[in-house]
Amino acid sequence: MRLDSPPDAVEHVAKQVGVAASEPVFQDFTSSAAIRHRSGLRDLTGRHECTRTDLVKLLAHLVDMLWHGERRTANDARSRCGPNCRGGRARR
Repeated sequence: MRLDSPPDAVEHVAKQVGVAASEPVFQDFTSSAAIRHRSGLRDLTGRHECTRTDLVKLLAHLVDMLWHGERRTANDARSRCGPNCRGGRARR
């Protein structure tokens, strides 16, 4: 399986491994070796698998950013309109 990888990166890795870059690559990401390698990389980088708590925190953060961003935009529009603004339209 070849993921969406930049062609230059595929060429570089293929050259290091000693295979043709055009050769199809099949990798079993569920094998015990792949699981062990991912675990080693997580240990090395200090990362961990995403838990349900992490997902809830991420979603809360994104909702908070979007909610406050939309409210900030609406408040900025109202403040630019001034005292003659009513319902987003300027009074004459």
